[in-house]
Amino acid sequence: MPFPIPPNALQTWLQHGNKLVRISWNVVPCATSYKVYRNTTGITPTPPADLLATVTANKHLATTALVTTNYYYWVSSVNALGESGLTTQTPNSIIPVIALVAPGPVVTIQTPIFFVALE
Repeated sequence: MPFPIPPNALQTWLQHGNKLVRISWNVVPCATSYKVYRNTTGITPTPPADLLATVTANKHLATTALVTTNYYYWVSSVNALGESGLTTQTPNSIIPVIALVAPGPVVTIQTPIFFVALE
């Protein structure tokens, strides 16, 4: 089993009205779980302080988003050999998202994910 690589193609959907953030990414073949990190600074997260969840699927539903708070998300993959690095930042990957439409998928962006939840 090789050491895990960072997940890629991180996407998010802000579901307006109920403050849910749906996060998904590509499967890493050798990963047995994934760690989802979140903070409000945009600075690379510090484990374990910014650890939001550990999941076995390549998706997570964040249910604790607060209205008018900026969030940044990262994901790492994990297996018996250890934890990968975090999803990487690419040019133009920090995009503000303001949902002013009906519930449902609003936007798809790459990592780290940044949005402002509005009521």
